[in-house]
Amino acid sequence: MALMRRVSILCSAGDEGPAALAIVQASPVDCGVYRCTIHNEHGSASTDFCLSPEVLSGFVSREEGEVGEEIEMTPMVFAKGLADSGCWGDKLFGRLVSEELRGDGHGCNLRKASQAKVIYGLEPIFESGRTCIIKVSSLLVFGPSNETSLLGRNYDVTIQGCKIQNMSREYCKIFAAEARAASGFGEVPE
Repeated sequence: MALMRRVSILCSAGDEGPAALAIVQASPVDCGVYRCTIHNEHGSASTDFCLSPEVLSGFVSREEGEVGEEIEMTPMVFAKGLADSGCWGDKLFGRLVSEELRGDGHGCNLRKASQAKVIYGLEPIFESGRTCIIKVSSLLVFGPSNETSLLGRNYDVTIQGCKIQNMSREYCKIFAAEARAASGFGEVPE
């Protein structure tokens, strides 16, 4: 007897983004046929994917599976540009590896910068300029305040960090476009 599980996602007119199913820490128990079906007033269309043990072993090698950190994230989305107050998107699951970026030795760095590489999952969150990830590991613990105001302050700091990161990303895209257009500029930084 085959086990059939059904998951439905409702979309509205104008939702043109891709749909994705992430199986976090997939194992042979997850093998089987997965079907995606879309229905609208014009009809329906389906596609199937057979997740076999052979296919599963090709996705993530054992060495990669143990590297990095399994995360669950809720992205901050700024749909109306940088002036938007933002809203939280849908929860996503995946695995990523963070590496600390070294400075050039000039100045006094008070913050550690890190760069994340996605091993699997988290699609399509990394479309440039749309969202950001900020890992909040602890509450702010300074000042004579109660826990509620600390949570509010931590939330405000997180939102501000997302906006700064998005603004930086937009400036970098503008710089990269200008650099590509300049003859003899050389390799354009990411």
